[in-house]
Amino acid sequence: MRRPRGAIGGRVAIAAAAALLLAVPAAADGRASEPQPRIQAVIRPARVPVGGLLTVEVAAVGLRNAGAVSFHLVYDPSRLEPVPSGFGEGALFKERGARTRFLARPAATGDRVIVGLTRLGNGRGAEGAGVVARLVFKSLAPGKATVAFDRGEVTDPRARPTPARFLPGDVFVLPVKNVGRGR
Repeated sequence: MRRPRGAIGGRVAIAAAAALLLAVPAAADGRASEPQPRIQAVIRPARVPVGGLLTVEVAAVGLRNAGAVSFHLVYDPSRLEPVPSGFGEGALFKERGARTRFLARPAATGDRVIVGLTRLGNGRGAEGAGVVARLVFKSLAPGKATVAFDRGEVTDPRARPTPARFLPGDVFVLPVKNVGRGR
């Protein structure tokens, strides 16, 4: 039996409904609440040879009235080395012509980069999704390297903390001999 155009099967409909229920949890009063904003480390490329450069894009999804974001980006110094000249601010906090202040610098501990970004003035905070910052690293040794967040915080324009989840990212550093062999 053919389904009418646009119709979906029962299993697909159930899976889609389950995904919606998981993505938008119910509030205490039974109404659907908005999903919690996320800050995530997106690493490009996901595989890089020893000595190669990679970019950690700190991407936000679901921000609501965010006046500032701050965090420590933690990395394995035996596998990755920050390249401060490659640190830069993303476009998300500059939306609607907002002025911003961006700070990113390696910490003296040698295993993290301290990052802070603030919208200046008394206007509305950043909304939606986009790139918060781009941080460049040089790969040093083969193996998996995780880039994670510590001390992450998002605040509204009045410096009140707002909930957000900070999610790590992985990169695979390849020995130079494996580059270009399709592995």
